[in-house]
Amino acid sequence: MKRNAEKEAIQKGFQLYDKIKFEKEKNPRILLRVFTIARQYSLTPPDWVLDELYKAFTSYLSANGKTTLDKAMGLTRTRGKPPAWVEEKNSIWDFVYMQEIYTIRIYFGLPIDETVRMVTGWLSYCPVADETLADKYIRQHWEEQFNNNEHGVLVHLIDQSNEQKMKYLKNFPKDFIFPGKIQAFIEQQKKNKLYLKR
Repeated sequence: MKRNAEKEAIQKGFQLYDKIKFEKEKNPRILLRVFTIARQYSLTPPDWVLDELYKAFTSYLSANGKTTLDKAMGLTRTRGKPPAWVEEKNSIWDFVYMQEIYTIRIYFGLPIDETVRMVTGWLSYCPVADETLADKYIRQHWEEQFNNNEHGVLVHLIDQSNEQKMKYLKNFPKDFIFPGKIQAFIEQQKKNKLYLKR
């Protein structure tokens, strides 16, 4: 269940974050990163990535040795543009973390520090400190970005019923210890015959 939740979050990031970022910046490094992450998690790379790679490979092959693969891919930048290898300001992981932080805050109204501890305690691939995530969430105005649908509508948040909230909590491991406010919510739902079966 945990691995499936990771995959689902990553796929959302590909479509709602990386695709938009690539369309804006045209940085081929985004294509390479998405492709390698997809393979790492045994996911099929998105069509938009495969389409762009197809264009680059076709251009390279049709040039009959008159261009390099770097140039065909756009990895060689013209003067005045930053190199394609420069690390993007935000990564897909930022989107994955921030999406979950935002979801928990919208569903359960937890303070940011408690929410971040939940996310870092849940996602096994989270390599950054709690303080760093909390700082990024506030400093980069992620809550405002999601509120304004800058990354597309988060479909799972359209339904904010108790049933949907309980469904979301099922993504967490069986031995996960929820904060007091969420544990109280779960206990309340038991009275309504909504049970957290993980």
